Amino acid sequence: MDHTDDHLALEARALGVTFGSKTVLRGVDLAVRPGEQLALVGPSGSGKTTLLRALGGALHPTVGSVAIDGRDPASLDQRQLRAVRRSIGFVHQHLGLVPLLRVNHNVALGRLGERSLVGGLRSVFAPSRSEVHEIHRLLERVGIEEKLFERTDTLSGGQQQRVAIARALHQRPRILLADEPVASVDPARARAVIDLLTELAREEGLTLVVSIHSLELARASFDRLVGLRAGEVVFDRPTAAVDTRDFERLYQLDDTELLSDGA
Repeated sequence: MDHTDDHLALEARALGVTFGSKTVLRGVDLAVRPGEQLALVGPSGSGKTTLLRALGGALHPTVGSVAIDGRDPASLDQRQLRAVRRSIGFVHQHLGLVPLLRVNHNVALGRLGERSLVGGLRSVFAPSRSEVHEIHRLLERVGIEEKLFERTDTLSGGQQQRVAIARALHQRPRILLADEPVASVDPARARAVIDLLTELAREEGLTLVVSIHSLELARASFDRLVGLRAGEVVFDRPTAAVDTRDFERLYQLDDTELLSDGA
């Protein structure tokens, strides 16, 4: 499946992932169009993180296939795979920031993969004037431009989350994947972060897929919800069509059904 559907940003077909004897995803079909915004919902251990990693080309499926902009990562050489991965920005649950670096340096790391090691380090610690301008623009856009030269570990959790978003956008992606991006912030700040993500994605024309634990926030912020239970898709439809019975099915899990992929 090298070019499945040129009109899809992301696609999974009969996707299955197994770690040892543990099946984490099974029979997942998903199609995401360019510019679409959707939320993955489900209990802890339902496979959300694994699905995001597979969609982003960071994890090879055990069975089935994934396509990114119509290209199957498994069919690409290393150079092509790096180019495809650069088109995807990832906001991790645990952020992945370098605490002792200044905010501007952490944002600059978003383009580290575009260059050689020496060139990448130069762009982080001695960026060009245009790169400095772009970093400032992104920090202004996420609302923390005044933190430009502060050490990242002095920031609050919500501010660090915004640094992570700015770093992902500095990568100039076409697709943005966010794994539980508000897990470490309070409900009020969580809504602000999700609103920021969806607004930036609309403005930049990005495809956005977010895994999120809060049903209330997911329903309020996204037009499409995909429910995962024990590694399988329980529902995939417009938010307005998802009712209470769907959520009851999603969360009535026996302990033996819970998986341990971390999300």
